[in-house]
Amino acid sequence: NITMAATDLENQTQAQSGKSPNDAEASPSKKTDESPADQKARALAALSTGKRHLLKLAKKLCEIFLIFLIVRTLGEVSMENENDVQAVEDLSLCTCLDRQKVETHYQLAIALGLNMKYEEAIASLEAAIAVLDSRIKNLKSKTESPDETE
Repeated sequence: NITMAATDLENQTQAQSGKSPNDAEASPSKKTDESPADQKARALAALSTGKRHLLKLAKKLCEIFLIFLIVRTLGEVSMENENDVQAVEDLSLCTCLDRQKVETHYQLAIALGLNMKYEEAIASLEAAIAVLDSRIKNLKSKTESPDETE
């Protein structure tokens, strides 16, 4: 029932904001004095609140992705300027943010190799290969979506 789902969402939102829903609001099945129109209006209000929270979360995710792109670009620029230590630092951070980016593992391997950290460079290349192997396996089983990885 959409009304019950909206009420649950409303209660979760109130709990996250530190408010405690009263007993009548906590159980929509106990509300008998509310008309269907009132229930729909309350459900719509709760869904709107949920939408606002999701939009805030989406904005934060976009900001994190932007930070990832900036740091990866800084790492690549550091390599071009032969600042291999900074490149390793930046690209290592990127692999922590997203372990499934083959390109980042590859760029990190190049930076590590230029910094004469050959064992770490090999490990980074192996991580890139593992991501590619996983994608190949998914494609062979026809389950791969553009961003799906294991």
